Amino acid sequence: MFSDMPSLQVLLLGNNNISIVSHSDIDFLHLRNLTVLDLESCGIHYMPMRSLEMLRKLEILNLSRNVLTEFDVNITNLHHLKLLNLSNNEVKSLGNDLRRQLDTLNATLDISGNPLT
Repeated sequence: MFSDMPSLQVLLLGNNNISIVSHSDIDFLHLRNLTVLDLESCGIHYMPMRSLEMLRKLEILNLSRNVLTEFDVNITNLHHLKLLNLSNNEVKSLGNDLRRQLDTLNATLDISGNPLT
């Protein structure tokens, strides 16, 4: 969908009916200059583990107000990440892999409004 926009830096997709983020729906492979990705209120309930790994310049990832129950996405390559917003989803716990990845990044994690146990 965005393969012809390799210089795109900010992508605001909030309030769209996306539900599942995958390489076939939204081609993130070519968005190597993206710094902001806003997917707020898109009804997202699943993100594949490798869906964001090519967004190496990403600084802000907003996934607030979706219906994610878990977030097992590989963020190891997101060295510039400053904010991961998972607020107001259905996340019940943070996996060990995500916690280890976040520990290596100097990022803010917002998980407010989730039913954490």
